[in-house]
Amino acid sequence: MYVERPYTAAVPEKERRALAQRVEAVRAAGGPVIRVVLVDLTPGGPFQADPGRLAGVLHDHLGGTWSLFTVQPEFGSLRGIELPDRADGEQTPASAAASAIRYDDSVAEAPMARQLAYAIDLLASGDAVDTHRRGVERERAARAEETGTEDQDAQGGGAMVVAGIAGGLAALVGSLALLAVFRRSRHRLARQSPFVAPRQVLLNHAEANEAALRADARKELLAYGRELRGRRMTGDGERLRLALDAYEAAGRVLDDARDRGDLIGVLAVLAEGRAALRGEELAPLCFFQPLHGRGTDRVAWQPVPDREPVRVAACAECGELVRRGTAPSVLTVRHRGRTIPYFEVPSGMSLWAATGYGSFEGPPLTDRVVRGEFTRTR
Repeated sequence: MYVERPYTAAVPEKERRALAQRVEAVRAAGGPVIRVVLVDLTPGGPFQADPGRLAGVLHDHLGGTWSLFTVQPEFGSLRGIELPDRADGEQTPASAAASAIRYDDSVAEAPMARQLAYAIDLLASGDAVDTHRRGVERERAARAEETGTEDQDAQGGGAMVVAGIAGGLAALVGSLALLAVFRRSRHRLARQSPFVAPRQVLLNHAEANEAALRADARKELLAYGRELRGRRMTGDGERLRLALDAYEAAGRVLDDARDRGDLIGVLAVLAEGRAALRGEELAPLCFFQPLHGRGTDRVAWQPVPDREPVRVAACAECGELVRRGTAPSVLTVRHRGRTIPYFEVPSGMSLWAATGYGSFEGPPLTDRVVRGEFTRTR
């Protein structure tokens, strides 16, 4: 158990001793080896605000098989990491124990020491993955129940319209007026931004301040969670499932994000969830620069002259540039010491390159992350 500033106030000495005794008791009983390390992971430091780097350095020195609980620096949320790293894409018990906190009202808003005790006990119980799964399922069931209530109300309203159809022309006029309102509403929904933060703020942070972009991604996730809890959803079960899974998938990507490409992946997954939640078309983000917003245009793009062009989703700005034969600005990432367009990273090493952030044909990004495709490319 190691705690340094700025977390000494969140986990005072008395709680630290109690947590250390808890960890030792688990080990003495033949349970998993657990380490808790809360340090200042500021941007520009040796770990680059990345708990994964901290875990790697610790494992290089200590070796063995064990689980680490630490903190995502900008947000104060717990992060669970199992070492050595698993490559099978499955959720680890340590990650599940930390993630389960958000689904348990008794600890979701509790002090950090209480959350650590919860995560340690849950990991020691051997039930972390199932507990996390049950929390996700409860959230889904609650949303499905709300949707069922809404559907019943809608059916009742339909019966009343049928009963009043003798009104003839008046009913027809009323229906046409309702249809017009519905179409206007859908049009307004289609124009809603897939992000909470202003587009230019995200673009600026992506360009110059990765730590700020990480904070933006976290805020987007929290905002989506509030929207998810506050909205009564109607429609088909598949959209409901996608809207709920997007929250969990975005959280996974944020937990394991290593660079701005991954952080923008969080926003792309949340954009899918918001579209499903709001009843909008599931349009991907702009292939060239996802922070431009939804790619409502499809253009033929030929990155190399002697290759066949591919059709990608583009925002209006990028789509117009491509049609004029001008190369639009593209999202770049660092790969093996070089800054390159994100889509030039080998597809086996980047879910975002493999999918164009959802621009290429295939399952939604949310489903790919849930299946473990993001983890397998790490």
